[in-house]
Amino acid sequence: MKSLAGLGSLTRWVSFAVRLVVIALLSATLAEPQWRNESKDVAVTAIVDVSQSIPVELQKATQRFLQNAKNATKDKNPQLGVVTVAKDAFVQSLPSLRTSNVELQHIGQTDATNLAAGIRLATAITPENAAYRMVLVSDGNDNLGTLLKAAEVAKSMNVPIDVLPLRYSYDAEVLMDRLVTPSTARGGENLTVRIVLYATKDTSGELSLLMGGEPVDLDPASPKTSMPVDLRAGQNVKVVTVPTAPAGAQEFK
Repeated sequence: MKSLAGLGSLTRWVSFAVRLVVIALLSATLAEPQWRNESKDVAVTAIVDVSQSIPVELQKATQRFLQNAKNATKDKNPQLGVVTVAKDAFVQSLPSLRTSNVELQHIGQTDATNLAAGIRLATAITPENAAYRMVLVSDGNDNLGTLLKAAEVAKSMNVPIDVLPLRYSYDAEVLMDRLVTPSTARGGENLTVRIVLYATKDTSGELSLLMGGEPVDLDPASPKTSMPVDLRAGQNVKVVTVPTAPAGAQEFK
């Protein structure tokens, strides 16, 4: 670097200023500056479990809770989105200031719970102009998808997930443990089907069976196709006889 001593006063100051500018530019380049756009707006997507495991009254209470929360923060202009999830996930409303009513009308099947699908869908509708977070509303009875993997993807995008647990209990509940049918059957041969049920306490009810999507008449003496059953607390095994099935594989429910 050349000395400034031999330069005139004006030239020396100009040269000194240029060197300072060059040093400042080099420092800024090494610091790898980034442009950061911050927003004070907040967007929240509620991922609501509407599967059959959630009691209807609890689903209604959830809808009222979300609606009240939306109304209580109206002056803060929150952007609210709603995703309902059961076997599949559906967007009820995108995160928006225009969302005024919370709707939980789910059009898909509700016989399973795939919370991972709900998180993935909520991640896909992340708004660009607001800080974003999710609220997962569920009883936690997840039986499809990979919830942890979906949550890790949201974490990698710096999207926090809050959890609002739905708690309930059934005093009297009957679960079907398994349904056992013969692996093969000859033409014209009746089938013996074993149905294993578990009851939390002594109870009674109606047992129905579907074969190929059609009801099987378990009580020919009555106009109904179902049969009355009495269950004791614990495991119960019911054996029913099914008339000859059509040719080909059959599905029982």
